[in-house]
Amino acid sequence: MDAQNPVSSLSSQVVLTHKGLEGEVNGTPLGPLIDLANAVTGVDVILGDHTDVGYTGVHNGVLVVEANSRGTNYARTSLTVGPTPCPIHPSCFCF
Repeated sequence: MDAQNPVSSLSSQVVLTHKGLEGEVNGTPLGPLIDLANAVTGVDVILGDHTDVGYTGVHNGVLVVEANSRGTNYARTSLTVGPTPCPIHPSCFCF
């Protein structure tokens, strides 16, 4: 981190996708959205929306959020980003 400009080295990778959940087995969510989270590296947050499911969870160290479809509601996620290796901290999930 640059001592004169501490913000210069902060970054976050957020992915927006049209993938969603397809169900769950024993309480574990399944579907393309979770598959994507489990396959990526260097991503902090994935925002998806394809199925009519509201979901928030962490998979493979990635925050995964899906809002209900068809405009029935939305998901608002607030993030706090700190210096590396400080992880992303979700501070609010509103459905």
